[in-house]
Amino acid sequence: MSKHRFVTQQPRAGRPRSPRRALWHTLMAAALLSGGVLTPGMMAWANSPAPGTVIENQATGSFVDPGDNSTQLIESNVVQVTVAEVAGITVTNVGYTEPTDGTVNNGDTVYFDFVVTNVGNDPTQFFIPGAPSAISGGTAGTLEIIAYDADGTGAGTSVDLSGENITVPAPGETTGNLLGATANNGSIPSGGSITVRVPVTVTGAEGTDVSVTLGNTAAPPNNQNQPYTTPPSDTENVYTVDNLDGTSGETADPPINGEREASDSLTVAITVPPEYNLSGQVRNDTDNDGDLNDTDSGISGVIVTLYDDIDGDGDPTGSTQITTDTTDGSGNYIFENLAPGNYIIIETDPGGFTSTNDSDGFNNNRIAINLASADSAGNNFLDSNTPVPGPPSQICNATYGFTWGAGGAVWNIGDNSNAYANVGGSGITVTVDFLDPDNQNIDFGNPGTGSSYTRTDGAYGPGYLTWAMTSQNANQTTSFVFRFSEPILIDDLQVIDIDGVGYGFQPTAEPGDSFQDELSVTAELDGINIPVSVIPEAVGTMTVVGQTARGNYPLGTTGNLSHTDPRGHMLMSTTVPVNYLRLDYSNGPADARSIPNGDGVGISDDHAIAIDKVFSFCEALPRNISGQVREDIDGDGDLDDIDSGLDNVTIQLFSDPNGDGNSSDGTLIDSKITDVNGNFSFINVDAGNYVIVENNSVGFSSTADSAGSNDDRISVSVSTTDSTNNIFLDTTTPIASDPNILLVKRITALNDDTNTSNGDNLSAYIDQEDIVYPYDDNTIAPVSDPNDAAYDPNDAAFDPRETDQWPTPLSTNLRGGIDGGDVMPNDEIEYTIYYLSSGDADAKDVLICDYVPEFTSFIPSAFNGLTPQAPGGITSANLSIEVLRNGASAYYTGADDGDSAIYYGPGDDPAGDFPGIDCEGDGIAGNANPNGAIVVNLGDITNASAATSVETESYGYVRFRARVK
Repeated sequence: MSKHRFVTQQPRAGRPRSPRRALWHTLMAAALLSGGVLTPGMMAWANSPAPGTVIENQATGSFVDPGDNSTQLIESNVVQVTVAEVAGITVTNVGYTEPTDGTVNNGDTVYFDFVVTNVGNDPTQFFIPGAPSAISGGTAGTLEIIAYDADGTGAGTSVDLSGENITVPAPGETTGNLLGATANNGSIPSGGSITVRVPVTVTGAEGTDVSVTLGNTAAPPNNQNQPYTTPPSDTENVYTVDNLDGTSGETADPPINGEREASDSLTVAITVPPEYNLSGQVRNDTDNDGDLNDTDSGISGVIVTLYDDIDGDGDPTGSTQITTDTTDGSGNYIFENLAPGNYIIIETDPGGFTSTNDSDGFNNNRIAINLASADSAGNNFLDSNTPVPGPPSQICNATYGFTWGAGGAVWNIGDNSNAYANVGGSGITVTVDFLDPDNQNIDFGNPGTGSSYTRTDGAYGPGYLTWAMTSQNANQTTSFVFRFSEPILIDDLQVIDIDGVGYGFQPTAEPGDSFQDELSVTAELDGINIPVSVIPEAVGTMTVVGQTARGNYPLGTTGNLSHTDPRGHMLMSTTVPVNYLRLDYSNGPADARSIPNGDGVGISDDHAIAIDKVFSFCEALPRNISGQVREDIDGDGDLDDIDSGLDNVTIQLFSDPNGDGNSSDGTLIDSKITDVNGNFSFINVDAGNYVIVENNSVGFSSTADSAGSNDDRISVSVSTTDSTNNIFLDTTTPIASDPNILLVKRITALNDDTNTSNGDNLSAYIDQEDIVYPYDDNTIAPVSDPNDAAYDPNDAAFDPRETDQWPTPLSTNLRGGIDGGDVMPNDEIEYTIYYLSSGDADAKDVLICDYVPEFTSFIPSAFNGLTPQAPGGITSANLSIEVLRNGASAYYTGADDGDSAIYYGPGDDPAGDFPGIDCEGDGIAGNANPNGAIVVNLGDITNASAATSVETESYGYVRFRARVK
């Protein structure tokens, strides 16, 4: 018997999700938000299981025994449904062919092709009519069957029949008679198809349509796989014809859904020359950040000019002006009725405004467009008359200056690394490394024109760290890496002479919108990325995207600026301490093209920037790390209880250089003993990552900590604020060791109906007399009943899980059956997993992981429109899981979004979030998850014996729905 099971385990607090899993959950949340679900009539039943297939599902689960923190596994009974024979058909147009020039004109013969597919789960014949049911704009010729595809793959088993001239007679005919010479004697296997061609002679005028409909079923969306209704005449219908019982591969008896019919239409426009529109908006970038995603208002009265771009190089030089437009009151412009081709849009900045960005990524007041097969919208320009914001405020000790040149930090030609001690009197050592992966620093001995170098007495004179290179190719990079012996805040780091256009005194930029200089900034604290504020000194003089700046000036501006020109200055600062800074200098992706540019074909410009004379930074203020060890009197691990502190407990502070929360790879920084109130404190700690480790006192064991992991460790990161309220809970109180969770699996609805094909009523409790799982009926066998004289734990029939604690009536609280009877593809099955905390102690950290059964697919929108939605979920997402907890139902999204239920797509191992989870229940780590799984975190569940109300404290259910494929 194949089992599809649940297994659960407590998630590890603070565990970072891998990039792959983070990406998957981002995508999964988007899918659940989209709401897109195939309608039952459109699903391909041919992919469903064969008739007679039994679809089984079993729940397993786990909980944590607080007595020894062990994970206990449990499982439910098995439920099943059986797949019946189902007929299914779709008719799908697969386009048209015009064999002369590909365009549809009056008098042409055009072939309209339709694929007729068996989407049922059993072989069938088709009836094919001798003519289309509807045609306009042309005259139909004789229908032909041109291809037969036995398995629906279109390869290997596909047979081209066009040369055999299998014509369909005027009254129509079955495929058994039409294709008797092919495999299966004209019976189309599940998933197989035939292609029917309708030749049409076009008679319509230019600009009108030619339309053909094959089959006489209702119009979309109800034209596929519909119940067949015998009309006065079958000459226009396409429908299934069940094979006689005994035919090879045929399931006995007629299909459960009867015969089916389908149709489809294809409309083709008679060719007219295409014309398209080109539009966009000029916006007021009020915060001057160049972010095209901001909801900025439009600027009216801006002149926008359209040029042709015959050679497609994005350069208006030599191009012809076509027309102009002036933006309306909302900043919108439009150029209409344009032929396909390449165009350039040029914006003229309004008075007082300077460009900050445009939608092609180059801040140069122009956008190149290839207008090919559709309108082009969203071609937007950002302009601003707002001053550039200043650097963010900082809180730190005294500011120090890292000066370059004589009397300061000196960098000589050929240096690859230097260490500067006690920089500016700060006591901090700064190590600087130069990286040159593309070997751009090629001529240390001859730092003249056309060579590359780094030094403090170069082109800009003493006091600057010159940084120059002559690139032979695009995207070549050299870098400076700064490492600080103590965390610092960058107060003012200026890089100057970040130039714009790629070469010389040109009226236009280089082809491809190249730029001379690009600088990217990366900062870290103990390996953790820290944001850097990057702003230009003058508005509109460069494009800043994130932490990357590139020079970018209006057309006609000289490419090389003086280093005293504020247009080339970039300012950097941080508000969070860092001990690592990297500056990557590049000539960008479009530079050094194989075109003449004044330096020779394929030779780029001389690129040079400099770090300004004083690099100002300040030492980050030291911070404090504090917390408390408390005695967990009742041993419940509740951090909100008012517990008293424990004195004389040893607490250690370790560094955490890689931020993984593991003290074993760190260094012991300090050790403290808790005071009479259980408090501890580490003062004047440098910014960085740390691990607090508690050493339990003799006779005590941990029950919880504020990190959620209960492993006597708390990871902390300090930067601009103290880290407080780091709490450990310890107890000497014995914890009961006999919790238990019962799981009962039931099918509770089919297609929102509680009646099965076998006549069972799923709205009532159905006592299945399941000897494998007998404890679901509140009846305790005498040998398992401690109050009965026959009670005998040594008897083979003894079962400690027998209980009479299920809430009554069972017809309400355990409704449903284990056998859902016959189902057909597209049927919707509602699965319910009832749970009961039946032990003599509370069960901790109860989670449920249910594999979606094989041959079914999870329904993400199963409970849309129902309320209330569980807290923490995305409010606009589909609702896919129902959970009854604490006496009330709530509906969960299934996205990994903050509520306590998650759906994992096929192949995605839930152990990525819940380490050690065992969904197969086989005791082997790792979960194949072949068809999707749900995980529900129920938390702690009170045992029924101690509960004031079993219904609200100890009992509940998890419910989801799946559709038969």
